[in-house]
This record gives sequence, structure tokens and C-alpha cells, in this order.
Amino acid sequence: MSDAFVHFLGIEIQATTPQQAVEMVLSSESTSGRAFHLANSFTMVLASEEPALREVLCADLVFCDGVPLARALMRKNSKMQSVRGPSLMKNVLAQSGPKNTHFFLGGSPVTIDKLVSNVTEAYTNAAIVGTHSPEYSNTWSDKIDAWVDMISESRATIVWIGLGTPKQDYVVHEIASRLNVTVMAVGAAFDFIAGTQPEAPKFLQGSGFEWVYRLLKEPKRLWRRYLIGNVQFIWLVIKESKR
Repeated sequence: MSDAFVHFLGIEIQATTPQQAVEMVLSSESTSGRAFHLANSFTMVLASEEPALREVLCADLVFCDGVPLARALMRKNSKMQSVRGPSLMKNVLAQSGPKNTHFFLGGSPVTIDKLVSNVTEAYTNAAIVGTHSPEYSNTWSDKIDAWVDMISESRATIVWIGLGTPKQDYVVHEIASRLNVTVMAVGAAFDFIAGTQPEAPKFLQGSGFEWVYRLLKEPKRLWRRYLIGNVQFIWLVIKESKR
């Protein structure tokens, strides 16, 4: 098995450091679109239940975003590290060069406005060439043509998608299949960088218990994901270990 990745549910998860992940995103040598996903234990649970999501993740590049998943994968590869989504986005923006231009798709209008303002102030080298805050919907296929046109017209090279899992994973895959751009699914990173939702304290980030902070902040929305999802993930790990 290559040291570059670990298989989980048949999905290749990249065994990289956070900085190596940044370099992979900023690399622009490809002649076709590149789709990146940040997968955590919840993503793996969804992929075990949705064959279509698993197929998308198998086809694209996947980073491990979450200490629980990283710890499970370290049994197969000691080089596996967690690549935290908001940190990856910040570091890519900070290290962007003249050839890197950015498009933000997702979030509320308030979040997008604050995100652009904060990024422009903090990362002066990061050129933002377009944004779009779509109306909330569980569907995406009826909107993808318009989104692809917006991104194409903007001439962005890196597209950030914050639409929530698993919707954003399907959108990332579809955009990368149509355009020669790098597309990243980053979930709540928009809200954290915009400041519309508080991030977990530094001492919790990377501890494996950041999910507890998020659960306490949004119990109605996240209780099923974490309380039931964590049990489902443990069962997946047990089954994978027996393969």
C-alpha cells in the first residue's frame, strides 16, 4: 500500500500534513478540474449509507478532517494527520500567488459579505473574483448550470464551496468535471472565517473533542450527527478493522 493514502470504505484518504494539503490545493499543473473533499467521521457514515456519495469520494481527492477519523486511520498509516478545514482554507488564502484567484459559493448573504471583508483584510494576496450566496435548498442539480457559468465567467482558479455535507460534495465533483478549476468543499469554514459562528477554543482544536463544542452551540441541528453518528462511526471502524 502506498504511503500517500489510506483506504477506508474503499475511499482513498490522503495521508498528508496540513502544509502538504495546502501545496496540493495550490498546485495548478493539472489540465482538468480537481475536486477536493474534507472528510470526517460523519462523512464516512454518510458514505456507508449513500452509494452515490461514496462513488464521488472514490473518484476525487479526500483529506482527513477530524481527529477521530485520523486516529482510526493511523492504525493503517502512521503518517495520517488531520487537515482541519478552516485552517486549510486560511492557509491556502494566505499562501496564494498571482495565478490564484478565488470564488466563494455558499453561505448566507451576510456570511458571504463578512467573509469577503475578512479575507480581503487578512489575506491581501488572495484575489476574490466572484461570490454567490444561493437560496437555501436541498437540491442542487437544477442550479448547477448557472453556477458553472458564474464560475467560468469569473475566471477563478480555486472555487470554495460551503453548502453542507453531502450536498457540497456532489457540487464539488460536478463543477470539477465541467471546468478546469480546483474545487474545495469546506463546510462551516465560511462561517468561521466570516465570524458568523464562533470557532472552538484553540485548546479544543486538534484535541478530538471539537465536536463537543459544536454540539453545545447547535444541539438541535447537530445532536443526531454527533450522538448517533459517532456510534455508527465506531461500528464502521470495527468492521473495517476486520477486513
